[in-house]
Amino acid sequence: MNASGVDFTPVGDRILFGLSAIRNLGLGAIESILAARDAGGPFQSLADLCDRVDTGSINRRALESLIHAGALDVLEAGGNRQQLVADLPLVIDWANSRAKDRASGQGNLFDMFGGSESNSSPLDTAPRAAATPDYSRTKNSSWKKSCLVSISLITRSRWFKNRQDSSPQPALATWRTTAIAD
Repeated sequence: MNASGVDFTPVGDRILFGLSAIRNLGLGAIESILAARDAGGPFQSLADLCDRVDTGSINRRALESLIHAGALDVLEAGGNRQQLVADLPLVIDWANSRAKDRASGQGNLFDMFGGSESNSSPLDTAPRAAATPDYSRTKNSSWKKSCLVSISLITRSRWFKNRQDSSPQPALATWRTTAIAD
């Protein structure tokens, strides 16, 4: 979440997973996430993500997909995805309320004057659901599979695009259909 881009990106000897490979996450939502991350640095929590990303460009379903795919594990101690899912509706309502206040020029005293003497952040006021145990490993794995687009499809589509860009012939023109009898 705090390093990935739209597409798979090689970084040293690793390949960062592209956000476009997560189901229910459109290009507009990805661009909004990346813009918020570029403007404010890495996300610190689910509340930080929901507060900084334009709520009109990303919906609950997209956020759930990010959670289930494991993209937000770094935002929750221990990567507890079930806790993140439980917190999500509360945090979305909280972030929407803050966005409305900012749009109307209202805001609370903590935001206007930089917090209290104890250096608390407005993010500290974000609601949280009751503590919830994480999903089982099997459940986490099945959620991850259901939220990720097939990597082979992405790889193939990139190959076709690159092939079309570099060749005067259409990519499919180089393929030959062969019957079993051949």
